[in-house]
Amino acid sequence: PFNSTTVLNFSLPRQSKIQLELRNVQGRRVMTLADGTFEAGEHSLTLSGESLASGVYFAILNTTEATSTVKILHIK
Repeated sequence: PFNSTTVLNFSLPRQSKIQLELRNVQGRRVMTLADGTFEAGEHSLTLSGESLASGVYFAILNTTEATSTVKILHIK
């Protein structure tokens, strides 16, 4: 669970075009956290929850090779 901010970490084995989105439980996109080409290696992005209502969200990372989903609980 997080309140004001949380950090999303991910690793890429090679340079990739990525899209990292936050979606609500209905599957609607709430925000796009990243959309572009990232170098290989470890990456961290900070998610601010200031504009979010309390609830469950899903951070979905789409790359050219895979999709990964993480469930996030935001509590105000």
